[in-house]
Amino acid sequence: MIEDGHVLGTVYDETVMKKLLTREASLAQPTREVIDVALSSLEAKEDISELYKQLTVGHNAVVVVRDEEAIGVLTKMGVIAHLSRKA
Repeated sequence: MIEDGHVLGTVYDETVMKKLLTREASLAQPTREVIDVALSSLEAKEDISELYKQLTVGHNAVVVVRDEEAIGVLTKMGVIAHLSRKA
């Protein structure tokens, strides 16, 4: 979840499903009440090798930031799709 360019946290479907099933949450609740910790982040100017490191240590996605503001999200599947088009 991003608000005013700042990452507040991540909404995982597993967490939402669990909270709905255990009645810890309802569909009427604001999103911010069911968010988990934020994804890891990476400065836009970082080398691609840093992205690789983050995606191979258990992160499925990385938030890309510039001047402390989120500008995008890179996922493992997005990187794979990009690299397969270049091959």
